[in-house]
Amino acid sequence: MEIRDAPPTLLLYTYRLFSCALEPIVRFVVSRKLGKQNVPKTRINERFGYASVPRPVGTLIWFHSASIGESLAILPLIEEILKYQPRIKILITSNTASSAKIIADRVLTNCVHQFAPIDTPRALERFFLYWKPNAGVFIESEIWPNMLDIASSHNIQLGLVNALFSQRSIRGWTKFPRTCKFMINKFEFIVARNSIGLKNLRKLGACPKKLRQTLNLKAFAETLPVNALEFKNLSSQIGNRPIWVAGSIHNGEDEILLKAQSILTNYFPNSCLILVPRYSDLKRKIVSKSEKFNLKYSVRSESEPILPQTQVYIADTIGEMGLWYKLAPIVFLGGSLLENLNGHNPYEPSKFSTAILTGAYHTNFSEAFNQMIKIGCAIQVTSSTSLAYNLCELFKRPQETHRMGKIAFEFSKKGKESLTELGHEIIELSEIDSKIMNQ
Repeated sequence: MEIRDAPPTLLLYTYRLFSCALEPIVRFVVSRKLGKQNVPKTRINERFGYASVPRPVGTLIWFHSASIGESLAILPLIEEILKYQPRIKILITSNTASSAKIIADRVLTNCVHQFAPIDTPRALERFFLYWKPNAGVFIESEIWPNMLDIASSHNIQLGLVNALFSQRSIRGWTKFPRTCKFMINKFEFIVARNSIGLKNLRKLGACPKKLRQTLNLKAFAETLPVNALEFKNLSSQIGNRPIWVAGSIHNGEDEILLKAQSILTNYFPNSCLILVPRYSDLKRKIVSKSEKFNLKYSVRSESEPILPQTQVYIADTIGEMGLWYKLAPIVFLGGSLLENLNGHNPYEPSKFSTAILTGAYHTNFSEAFNQMIKIGCAIQVTSSTSLAYNLCELFKRPQETHRMGKIAFEFSKKGKESLTELGHEIIELSEIDSKIMNQ
């Protein structure tokens, strides 16, 4: 008997039992959360397996991602698939309202988006009976036990791409080796984003024949969109001031960055930091800490402009990261200053020819950052002081900043052939299912 066809473990049976029992509570929590984000009821019901649009006729490949970053990462892969098989239809599912909005803004031909069903048997059975995908592709570590098991019971061929599990996830899953091995081998192929991911997948019990490594899918994501009118308005507000962006900043990192900006103003009094929190609800904390460092601030969500005296611009809106990267020649990438964080995507700012700064904790993109540091387009910092020092040096030497940005842009263009190979592999996966259905 193949591992893929083995019976579920006792732990999975227990999980399924509890997921059924807790479904009313989960439905209430999910409905309330999406309702607060102004998601219509018809779309909220997608989370419970009720489709809001007709299933397109023909072969359907289903892509499942968690949130914005993963959703954007799969779009170039989808385009590659449609380039070779334009008749294939695509279903994208994700969990968050922000990812739904981003995908809607970047809609592709032959693609539909739905919220992913919650991980309960009833919701999943409704979803699979309606959509009947020929193949399913999961992104990164977005793995749910019931979803995998029930998809497999419907003979849906599955693949896992851009796979990467945090050390915390690995420690958790390896406590249940039989269950972990059962789940991970539901996939027909698994593509790790780096050597660390490949090593961890082996620890999880993945069949070696199913494993391989390729470039991070986020390397191929489209350049983030920029509102031309907003860019013009903000550029006129900034003028020729020294400016830098801190993107995707987590709680705790904001204080380190604001302290660096406070130090920087001693040498460049008219400098401005555009601080982009990872989550908009950090705004109040950032305001409070800006006041602590006596930094004058403006808030994007309150329609406040960047004034001549503004030292910190709190960019707490969704979907404008491309605008911030285009405005500044220097970008610090968050999620990298604290030990419990794993870094964010360096390819996004690289496409805007920016010099890049990062903290020491960037496991999710370690291979990319290590290469970028080696070739001279990224600098690693460890504290407010070292960050302020490197910013001073780059502001003093704009030619060096420009050189780093140019190298970063060239780095962002590499590896297109691996995307084509992966696209063909997914097409083959969907064709296997079609053959099974026709037997």
